Amino acid sequence: MSTDADAELNDEDDEPAQKARGFDEPATVDRLDRRPLARAIADVIANTPQEFGVRVGLFGEWGSGKSSVLKFIGQILEARGHTVVEFSPWGVGDPSELWTRFGQRLLKQFEAKGKKPGSVFSRLLIQH
Repeated sequence: MSTDADAELNDEDDEPAQKARGFDEPATVDRLDRRPLARAIADVIANTPQEFGVRVGLFGEWGSGKSSVLKFIGQILEARGHTVVEFSPWGVGDPSELWTRFGQRLLKQFEAKGKKPGSVFSRLLIQH
């Protein structure tokens, strides 16, 4: 008997034609002990001087837990009082549109937290 969570098989190659619902969702419980890595990355982000630009690359195979680690990093930083803004540029081809959407996302997140974005954010919106 098939359920909604079952993947359909493609007759040509017997591979799933679509992924099962929820299969690629970030973990909410750390069953694979990824939180220490997330904590180390959060420490680097939080302890980098503001005048430096911190960039972190998280690489791994599909399904290896990158999204889960990112989710844990966000939880750790928010618990420490930082504002975390999630933004995905996928599907945005035009650089101008990318900056517009990024600025809108920042503003929305700051407003949701009841924070004023400040002059740095204002300059970002004006310049791009």
